[in-house]
Amino acid sequence: MAFIQLLMHIDHSLQAMVLQHGAAVYWLLFALVLGETGMLVLFFLPGNPLIFISGALAGSGQIHFGCLLLVLLSATVLGSHINFFLGRQAAHHLQRKPSTWLQSNRFRDSTQFYTAYGAHAFLVTLYIPILRTFAPFIAGMTQMPLRRFQVFSSLGALLWVGLLSTGGYYVGNLPFVHAHLNSLVVLGVGVGVSMPLLFTLGRLCKRRWQARP
Repeated sequence: MAFIQLLMHIDHSLQAMVLQHGAAVYWLLFALVLGETGMLVLFFLPGNPLIFISGALAGSGQIHFGCLLLVLLSATVLGSHINFFLGRQAAHHLQRKPSTWLQSNRFRDSTQFYTAYGAHAFLVTLYIPILRTFAPFIAGMTQMPLRRFQVFSSLGALLWVGLLSTGGYYVGNLPFVHAHLNSLVVLGVGVGVSMPLLFTLGRLCKRRWQARP
C-alpha cells in the first residue's frame, strides 16, 4: 500500500525525499527506471511522468540536472540490456524443449523482422507503456544482434530521458503544469495497467468474431 501511495503521489514523494534524504533520491529514481525497463512484472510503473517530474525538480534547483540525466540514462540502458539477455535466456530454455511456437512461421517471421527493422523501433518504444518493458525482451528472444540492439536502445534511451527531463526542466514548474503533475502520474499508471487488459479484450473479441458462422 505504501508503494502504491508513493507512485500515486510521486511528485510529493520525490520532493519529500529530497528534503529529508538529499542525494538518496537518485537511488530511488535509478531503482524505479531500472525496474520498469528491466523487469517484466513492473511494466505498470509510470516512467514518462516520473522522468518529467524529475526534470521539474531539477528545474526548481532541488536536484542537479546533470546528475539526474546520468542516473536516468544509466538505469534505462542497464534495464534494457537486462531484459534483452533475459529474453535470450528464455529463448535458449525453450529451444532445449520441444516447442511448436519456436518452430512456427510466426516466430521465424518475428525473428526476421527484428533483425531487419526492429532495432529502429527502440527510438520510440520507450515512450509507450508496456512496449518499453517488453520490447527488449522480445528482441532478445528473436535473437536480434547484440551490437545492433546496443546502438539503437542506447539512442532511444538518450532521446527518452533527454526530451522528457528537459521538458520537465523548462515547463514542469509553470503554474498550470505544476498543479496537474499528480494527474500525469495517475494517467501514466492507468495507461500502463489498462493496456494489457484492452489488448486481451481485443484478442477475445477478435476470436469471437472469427468464430462466428
